This record gives sequence, C-alpha cells and structure tokens, in this order.
Amino acid sequence: MFSEWGYSLLQTVAQLISNEYWALFTLVAIVCVGCHLLSFHQYSENALISLYVLLTMTWYFFFFNGFRQGLALAVYTMSFGALLKKDFKMYLFWVVLAMTFHRSVFFAIPLYFLFTRPNDTKQNILLFVIGLFCAIFLRNIIGVAAETVAEKYAAYLSRSDTGGSSYAYFYMLLAAGFLIGKRFIAPEDRHEYDTYLNMILFGSVLNIAVTIGNATNDLMRMSIYFLITACYIWPILLRNLRVLYLPFVSLQFLFFLYMSRKTSAVRFFHFNEWVVPMLGLE
Repeated sequence: MFSEWGYSLLQTVAQLISNEYWALFTLVAIVCVGCHLLSFHQYSENALISLYVLLTMTWYFFFFNGFRQGLALAVYTMSFGALLKKDFKMYLFWVVLAMTFHRSVFFAIPLYFLFTRPNDTKQNILLFVIGLFCAIFLRNIIGVAAETVAEKYAAYLSRSDTGGSSYAYFYMLLAAGFLIGKRFIAPEDRHEYDTYLNMILFGSVLNIAVTIGNATNDLMRMSIYFLITACYIWPILLRNLRVLYLPFVSLQFLFFLYMSRKTSAVRFFHFNEWVVPMLGLE
C-alpha cells in the first residue's frame, strides 16, 4: 500500500522545530494556503474571486478538521495547469505527490482522460453512465479500494451515518448552472471552462452516487478534489457574463452564513489559552 511519506516528512520537520502541536499546524497551513494561492495565481482568471469562493464555500475550513486530505487537495490543485495543457506526465507527478499526504486522491489518475475531453452531449452522457455505474457497484468499488489502497475504506461499508442528500443535490444544481452557463463562454475560454466543468460535474455525480448507493456520507469528502474547481470556473463565467460582482459576492456570503449556522461544515475555533495573553485579548 502506498506510503503517505509526505505527511510523515512534515511531522519530522515539525518535531525539529518544536514538540508542541503548533509547529505541525503551522507547516500544514503553509503548504495548504501556499498551494492554493499559487494555484490561483497561475491558473485562475481572477485570484481574488477564487480566494473568496474558497472561503465562502467552506473548503478552506475543511483542512482545519481533515488536514491530511486538505494537504492532498491543496497539492492536487497544482495539477490543474497540466490538465489544461494536456500534459499527463506532469499531472501524474502532482497526483502522486498529493498521494503522499492522502491516498484517496489516487483515483484522480485515470480521470485525466475524462477531464481533458471537450464537454459536449456525449461527454455528459458518459459522466451520467459513470455515476450510475458507481451507484450500482459502489460497495464493490469500496471493497477493491480497501484491498488495494487502504483497509480503512472497508469501514465505509458498515457505518450508519448516511445522509448528506441536500449537500449532493445542491452541488448537482450548481453544476447544472455551470452547464447552462457554458453557452455564454467565448470560444477562447471554452477549453479551460470545459475542463473545470467536467471536473465539477464528476464531483457532483459522485455525491449523487454516494446518496443513491446509501453509503456513509464520509465518501462525499472524495468529491472535494473536483468540486473545488468552482473556484476557477466562477471567474471565467463572471467575466464572460459581464455582470456586476456585488450580487455574486452577496449570494456567496449568504451561502456561507447558511453553511455555518445550519450545518457542521464550518466549525469556528477559539484561541488557545497561551495565545490569548500573547495577543492581549484577556
């Protein structure tokens, strides 16, 4: 089974700095935030909008609670340039590097050949068929993953914490909105838009498959690797629609408030006791 030596390396470096937990947390934050910001700078049409979506869609807060997968997610976003250039070797490099933090990203490797296709009727039918296949054979797929990747995936077959249907349907509607918005995209932006659209459609279909397959909603965490492309597709759509940013910013903030109050997606944290006096917050 693939060794997650990237995370082990971070732990080793953190211990050289301090035995306190803050050393590891700081290194994790540097890698996660650094990769996201660098990816936005290189591959986003508007890095500020991408950052705002990352925050308001609560994906930034994800690595607070699941930082190993958050590390893999951040590193995986660095592969988006290779997808746009159709450079499989470089894409493979970034995915393998992401796997050193969390092995769950391994299944993104064969998806390269799906994401780099033009988004058309045949492509969308193919995505639907894949989603249907995953829903029908979900337990078999999990069983194979448990045998070949990590035994912990077997636990997904026995847990009873199913649900998350509203989460799945929301992202399905969002993906449908991006699909409708494709008609407004200029030809020179179509390739980039199609790549990100394929990814967010796949992530949405994956969530629906988990819902239909009645598996634990922990599996929906896998879809974040692809749903995060909303950070990159929104700037393209907004620029082509030539709309004011204020309505978009307002609606995104309302969504963030809803997620923070009605769900457990966002968990706010308190300063630790040793931080409070240091900041003069007593």
